[in-house]
Amino acid sequence: MWWPPTRPCSGTSSRGIRRPGPDRDSGMTRWGGWRRPKTYVLVNHWTRTISDGIGNYSRAVLDELRRWGIDTAFITRDEGVSDADYRTCVLNAVTTRFSSTQIVVEAPEVACPTLLLPPEYRVHVRLHCPNALVQAHNEQPVDWEQFGQELEVARRAHAVSSPSYALLRELRPFLDVSRIHVYKSPPPAGVTPFDAGSKRHDVVFLGRFRRVKGVDFLNPVLSALPPSYSVVLGGRGSEAFALSPSVRCRVSARGEVCGQERYQLLGEARVVLMLSRFENCSMLVLECLAVGTVVVGWQVGGHAEIAGPDLIRLVPFGDTDALVAAVVASVEGTRPTLDRFRAATGRVAEDFRRGWRHVWDSVPGGRGVYRGLDASGGAEGGATAAPFLDGARPASP
Repeated sequence: MWWPPTRPCSGTSSRGIRRPGPDRDSGMTRWGGWRRPKTYVLVNHWTRTISDGIGNYSRAVLDELRRWGIDTAFITRDEGVSDADYRTCVLNAVTTRFSSTQIVVEAPEVACPTLLLPPEYRVHVRLHCPNALVQAHNEQPVDWEQFGQELEVARRAHAVSSPSYALLRELRPFLDVSRIHVYKSPPPAGVTPFDAGSKRHDVVFLGRFRRVKGVDFLNPVLSALPPSYSVVLGGRGSEAFALSPSVRCRVSARGEVCGQERYQLLGEARVVLMLSRFENCSMLVLECLAVGTVVVGWQVGGHAEIAGPDLIRLVPFGDTDALVAAVVASVEGTRPTLDRFRAATGRVAEDFRRGWRHVWDSVPGGRGVYRGLDASGGAEGGATAAPFLDGARPASP
């Protein structure tokens, strides 16, 4: 379940869990200060065969930390393991290999993988997108009990961070957000922008084919694009997507796209469509900046916080006419220079470095809250819609 470690590690031990003792695991030195941790452990609640935002984020963080010389380990989920069993796997893997003074454990709030860790283990909860918010946008029943558990792991954590101010607005009715650090996720490393001559597709849509990702807008948008446009659909479910008879542009489907093939596809696009109903700090948007591709999407979530409107072109949610006009203008108009993409990517990368270092240094205590990049120029992000999840909360009896 460890993948890939920076030093020898194996799967979850079958030995009994060693409970921390006062001498072995006391977080305090005899001078009364916290010992500085040595290893950063990242927990991914998805299996390594799935391309998703949390997994892609985790791998990007690992790449960054290894370049900085930080000792790291990665715990990922095996196929077929339930949420409850995975929490036990995380408990066993962490407590049988590390004392609480050695490590900081970073994990998402989603599925609560750190719920069983003893309180002396220092946990950094990185907020991605609570399942309740996804369920509400997918028009599914909201599992409020699970949402309560996700909030609980955030309340227990030694540090909590979010990559956007937009998610803080969503969670403010449910959680004290005043101590939550805000810094962007890291863009992919070692990726260079594609020049104009490398652009082979007019439009690319890449993502899971679910309502929260805006797939219900695809046919209306595609139907309004010029017949000469070439469009590529990629992601889980793309090959089964039923095109409307009114779609006249040329559309092909790739299925799930991972690794270097993913960067290649995004880099060869003139425009990438972002139709999600909510995104915290989309790794797809960061990947597009890194490969030099303009994003066109809805003005929701944390998009506007990442980069300027020449690189991320946003229109009011649901206005398909405005969206199509922005796509056409981006495909046929003047493309931003590669230096603009490099500069935006550099600012995001620097924000991650500053924010992560602040959290790493602040876990022992004594440092304030880091509030970083907001390219929208607002005090706390660009989109100011009322919290969506709060409106989905059941009425009190």
